Amino acid sequence: MTNKTSKFLDTKNSEFLKIIKTSISGVSKRALIILATLIIILIVLYDLSGLGGNIQFYSKWIQCGRKPLSLGVSHKGQVSHYIKSPTFSLMRLSQDFFCDEREAELKGISADERRYKFPNLSKEENIRIRLKIIDSKIYPER
Repeated sequence: MTNKTSKFLDTKNSEFLKIIKTSISGVSKRALIILATLIIILIVLYDLSGLGGNIQFYSKWIQCGRKPLSLGVSHKGQVSHYIKSPTFSLMRLSQDFFCDEREAELKGISADERRYKFPNLSKEENIRIRLKIIDSKIYPER
């Protein structure tokens, strides 16, 4: 058996490396560094702008002292539930952030996406929140 290596994977005579070297031979390293820096600056500015909702996320993170929970996307639109927020996101669809599960549940946000479930509330709080949810479904303008 002969030990054949691909021309593509061979580091000394790689076709891929030849293509890369010829494509960037006309561009200086300084120009590439400036372009990379500019792209990074634009990403950071977008991230901190109000467009993607990240500035609210970061301020809530600072306020809570930990990564906040956010409102989950409901497929059927019936039960609002909370989820762990992703650390990196270009667009945050939810502007509702909560420091902990209890805070979310006190606002009527469920722990389960299929049914209303409030495991961090007392019995009295659970009843009060459920009545509030029922009342808002019967009288939506309230």
